[in-house]
Amino acid sequence: MSKKTAFVDLINDNRIIMPACLRMAATVVAIEAISGNGDMIMTDLFNELAAKRVAIRQARASTKPAVPADQVLVILKADLAKVQAAIDATT
Repeated sequence: MSKKTAFVDLINDNRIIMPACLRMAATVVAIEAISGNGDMIMTDLFNELAAKRVAIRQARASTKPAVPADQVLVILKADLAKVQAAIDATT
């Protein structure tokens, strides 16, 4: 068994702890590397990850919220009501 196939087995058996999205990406990259045509897949995955990172940075740096404040308050109040109802149901 090569190191690459052992790595795929460790990922698939959940012996390497990582989020599901990274597990899938790592498996695809490792499998493509084993088969020898991983260049295109790895490039696509890296481009996708880079695009996600840029989007996250832009969202964090944005001064204009995507959701208006009054809508956020409505959502928070609804969540608070659900939590309070769950607490009341257990007591």
